[in-house]
Amino acid sequence: QAACALGRLLATNDGIQELLLMCCELGDEAGAELLKALARRSKGSSQLRMLGLEDNGLGKKTAVAMEAALRADALPALEILGLDDNAFSQVDEELIRAGWEETKGKCGDKAQLCGF
Repeated sequence: QAACALGRLLATNDGIQELLLMCCELGDEAGAELLKALARRSKGSSQLRMLGLEDNGLGKKTAVAMEAALRADALPALEILGLDDNAFSQVDEELIRAGWEETKGKCGDKAQLCGF
């Protein structure tokens, strides 16, 4: 529930530029819900530049939601995505990386995917 509430807060406040949720023990389900809420509600208007989700137990569900949000360009301003120390499998990492490369390659040197 907290992840959904946070997603709604971010989606209704397009001015938030940095969200750092390191070591919050979100878990995979909550991480996926956060990203789904952001993708559903921001409709590409988000100004979020930095998203830090390090050490939160994120896995397959979050990877699928992240890839979908990236491909939908729901986070158009995102330049830094931190995902260190989570429970992503190699397949999960490839999924996220594919979404990141497709949508964030245009940012050039400014775009940073951290954690893989």
